[in-house]
Amino acid sequence: MEKAEEDVRLSSILPPMCLLSSLEFVKLKRFNGGTVNMEIARYFVENSQVLKKLVLDFRCSVFEQGFYMLRDLLALPRRSSSCQILMRMIG
Repeated sequence: MEKAEEDVRLSSILPPMCLLSSLEFVKLKRFNGGTVNMEIARYFVENSQVLKKLVLDFRCSVFEQGFYMLRDLLALPRRSSSCQILMRMIG
C-alpha cells in the first residue's frame, strides 16, 4: 500500500482534532498490532489531550509479540499525563 493510500485510509477513520480535547476513553477491539492498528493507537496517545485510558483488545497467539507492541506504545510521548495504556489478551 502506498503512503498516500494509507494516509487517506487513516484519515477516514480517525476523529477530528477538536474531539481529542474531550476524549477520555478509547477501546480498540480486535487489535492485532498491524501497521494501521499501531498508527491508530499512536494517534490517540500522542494527540488526545485528556485521554485517561486506551484499552486494546489484543488477539495474538504469541505473547512475546504483544509485549513488544505494548512496550512500543508505552514509550510514546503522551499528550495527557494521566493516560493509561492497557492491553487485554482475548482468546
